[in-house]
Amino acid sequence: MNAAVDAYQADPRTTAYPIAGGYSLDLAAAVAGHGSASQVLANPESSPGLKRAATRTAILLARTQKA
Repeated sequence: MNAAVDAYQADPRTTAYPIAGGYSLDLAAAVAGHGSASQVLANPESSPGLKRAATRTAILLARTQKA
């Protein structure tokens, strides 16, 4: 999970992020599709910790795709 959050924070355009068992996550779509995460990340006053938590929540709630 931490690696996926790090990958998104390094490049918010990350689409196909591989996870176990031949599945992947579209990290950019996961965050864009989570309204509050998008708002937190767009707010320049949000702390780095809050941005990381919002990214993590969006990724946890995202649906995986069979690669």
